[in-house]
Amino acid sequence: MKPLNKSVSKQFESFYNNIVDRIGAHKFYKDPPGEQLGTCRLENGVVIIRLRTDMSKPRFEQNAAHELLHALQIKEGWPTIKSRLPDESIIAQIASMLASMVLDLNVEDRLKQTSFDSTPAITSRGRNVSLKRYFFRVSVLVVYHWRRVE
Repeated sequence: MKPLNKSVSKQFESFYNNIVDRIGAHKFYKDPPGEQLGTCRLENGVVIIRLRTDMSKPRFEQNAAHELLHALQIKEGWPTIKSRLPDESIIAQIASMLASMVLDLNVEDRLKQTSFDSTPAITSRGRNVSLKRYFFRVSVLVVYHWRRVE
């Protein structure tokens, strides 16, 4: 098995086989937009996972496991928040962060039960940020936006 032509460990292959049985149809693509390490969405009944490939094998597996768990959340019916505005808008950024507050915390809890635990930090736009700092960033964005509107 070589997702995106990257060789993976037997351990990741086992994790992948367990998850893929539950998520069904899916496709991997390279290079998510911007600084993101990965993205996951449902498109016409197929889970689309975009992953950066310019990272070490362990980090790639960790990132792929993270996105595969987001795919599982989609199939399980977890709620998501998405802005209808362009991705670069402040509203889209806030929506993304609010969704991550719930979804990434669940993914991190699930990853802690595997060897792909990505530490107690949440990955946000390619940078590890402590949970406290993450909530602070969201609060600052909300206040900044409201002040711009006034």
